[in-house]
Amino acid sequence: MTNETVETGTPSWYLQQLGTLLRTLQRDRVAIALLTVALAALGAVFGKMTNSATSSAQLLLTPVPLRDATTDDDLSRMIASPMDVKTASLLCMSDAAVSRTRELLEEEGLVEKPIENLQALKNALSFEITIAKETPYDTTYSPVLRLTAEGATPGEARNLVNTWAKACVELAEHFLERKQVPVRDAFERHREEVRGALEAADEKLEAFRRDNNLDYYKQRVGALTDLINTTLALRATTVQNMEKERAKREALLVEQAEEEAKLKLNWTPSGRLGTMLGGRLGLEGAESAAEPVGMLEVEQSNPVYQTVRQESALSQASAAGYAAQLEQIETDLAAFEEELATLQAEAARIDRMDRELLREKEVLEQVYTNASTKQAYAEMAAGLQTSEITVLSEGAEWRMPRFRRAILFGAAAGVWGFLLAALVSVVMRQVVRPALEQAS
Repeated sequence: MTNETVETGTPSWYLQQLGTLLRTLQRDRVAIALLTVALAALGAVFGKMTNSATSSAQLLLTPVPLRDATTDDDLSRMIASPMDVKTASLLCMSDAAVSRTRELLEEEGLVEKPIENLQALKNALSFEITIAKETPYDTTYSPVLRLTAEGATPGEARNLVNTWAKACVELAEHFLERKQVPVRDAFERHREEVRGALEAADEKLEAFRRDNNLDYYKQRVGALTDLINTTLALRATTVQNMEKERAKREALLVEQAEEEAKLKLNWTPSGRLGTMLGGRLGLEGAESAAEPVGMLEVEQSNPVYQTVRQESALSQASAAGYAAQLEQIETDLAAFEEELATLQAEAARIDRMDRELLREKEVLEQVYTNASTKQAYAEMAAGLQTSEITVLSEGAEWRMPRFRRAILFGAAAGVWGFLLAALVSVVMRQVVRPALEQAS
């Protein structure tokens, strides 16, 4: 049966093509076998040379144990905020961490010779972050960071990953120190400044109260107020008495004007007594007979007039006394009122200054209390001797098969070498060579 008579796509055609491929491979079987063996050997050698062991350690992100404590401004939460996973990963893969790992390895004698290439050391280190995505909007990061190190031997891998974890813990402590110590120092300086201001305000208030006795002014103002009220009552009584005496004197003056100062008493005898007395006195008979003659005339002080005059003089004196008393009362009252106004103004000034100084002291006391609380939290956080990162578990030394990697690499390289050699043989005999013959 020829190729022209076989229909394309039939089973006979496929069998014919397979036979052609097999005959082609049979012709180059020696070259294919040599290439397969050579690549398998190279793969085995490469697998043996690159045979390595891995070891893993786990770091735990640990916040400062002050997070549950609360202050008005949530200072403790800010100080105790845990290191996030991104910061931890950057810290662990930083040049400082790799360089510190090399220093520790050389200081502890865990390497046979000094490590010159930091990039090779960094390539041997890797980390893994565990992420759990519960919902499309909620992503949770595990606080555990897994470190993995690769070494030529299991012991080297274990020493490398444990040293790397130790370097990460040291950097985390340095990170925490740089984070908390400046805060503590700043709060301590602030507290001392506020304390000095508070002591100055306290001394200022004490000196002001010593030089300005507000209680004395208040008592004096109260005493003057009582004295003024008493004086006002006395003035009212004095005015009433003075007016009373003046009205009394005016009435007495009217009464005095109606009375005579002296009274004349005339006695005229009558009848025979008058004649007898007249004869004895040498009076003429005609005159005595025609008109009786007063034989006795006496002047006498009017007692009513004298009494009225005396009462009037007393009323005038009393009125003058009350007037003088009222004048003195007015003078004293003006002095009292002037002193009261001065004392009230001074007491108001002292009270205002006292309240201002007291308010300033109270504000400084609140500021000092707040600053002391903050400084205490910062001091406590800095003195806890904790770290943002703690070694949860160290790496272990796993047993490493000596030839398994060489066998796997050799087998894989041999398979790929056989496939490559077969492909080259088919292409050269079925495609390239016929094309060249047809062209010639």
